[in-house]
Amino acid sequence: MRLRPPPGLGVTGRINVIGDIALVKLSPGADGKRAGEMILRENPWIDSVFEVRTISGAERRPVLRLLAGSGKTLTFHTELGFGFFVDVKKFMWSAGNLREKKRLLETVRPDETVADLFAGIGYWTVPVGSRVKRIYSSDINPEAVEFLCYNLIYNRIKNSVVFSGDCRTFVNYLPKVDRIIMGYLFETEKFLDHALKICGPDTVVHLHRVIRKKNIDEFVSLLEKKFRVVDIVKVKSYSPGRVHFVFDLVPRHRA
Repeated sequence: MRLRPPPGLGVTGRINVIGDIALVKLSPGADGKRAGEMILRENPWIDSVFEVRTISGAERRPVLRLLAGSGKTLTFHTELGFGFFVDVKKFMWSAGNLREKKRLLETVRPDETVADLFAGIGYWTVPVGSRVKRIYSSDINPEAVEFLCYNLIYNRIKNSVVFSGDCRTFVNYLPKVDRIIMGYLFETEKFLDHALKICGPDTVVHLHRVIRKKNIDEFVSLLEKKFRVVDIVKVKSYSPGRVHFVFDLVPRHRA
């Protein structure tokens, strides 16, 4: 869920609400405490308001500052009819991915097998797992895998196989699959040779990538050395000049 920010208090962009926790970004010099207190006053069901200072490391861990409320970071979030346990100080959750999740749910078929190579806490695995025959999921962050397992159990997704570790190792134990989700946003193309190991001739790969619009043609040329690009979908603006895209790919040659 996203809320409009209170005017004149230096909150930039929409307020991202995860469960009963609000996450905001502030302009330089903004009165964060006042903004947080106003958000709580206008939305009494919200427990805590945090400023997102930055996102740190390969695991994309948020660095937060409490503005108002109790300061708890563990919450329960619902989306598309599914429930997720989330700790906002450990994991990112982007409300801007909702349209892409809906697209994926409309695309998958009940007889498919799917691999989610950067599963996190189940952002894609949980909804997609509810629609397909089997889903294989991995993440390099053991804390994320722990939450992934909680979320699979809560949502009664019983057709999943979960691996804690590097997806480049995980693929060596998998059969060919019908669809691959690559939800990491940075230099995701470096993992494509490993994804190719589990591609059949008709496997669809959904490669997520943050990239500058002016660099798309160059990036597509790189992808087309081993894949055909069948669609390019804009998910959301990520930062000034950079956009989160999904590139839908099919292999040119079977691995």
